[in-house]
Amino acid sequence: MDNLKTLIKKDCAAYSGMNWQDVKFNHILVRYIKTPGFKVTCHMRYLNKISHHKGLLYFLERIHYRNLQVKYGIQIGYKLTVGGDFLSIITAEL
Repeated sequence: MDNLKTLIKKDCAAYSGMNWQDVKFNHILVRYIKTPGFKVTCHMRYLNKISHHKGLLYFLERIHYRNLQVKYGIQIGYKLTVGGDFLSIITAEL
């Protein structure tokens, strides 16, 4: 399975319509600020990564993730295992 950085780059590339190897930090930052779905996806992936460590950071992130889900009306379980390019999987289902 890909690491967190690669998965987020692939998700950003799917939202931006570019190759995932060409994605830079500024692309991720702009997409994170402008696109609610990408923000929720990033937090989903981060929460999935830290879910094995049930410390304070995990519980704070879980509360923040839940608030984002309610705010944007996007319901994705953080334990969902999805490869890179999450957006194309969702749009293919529609």
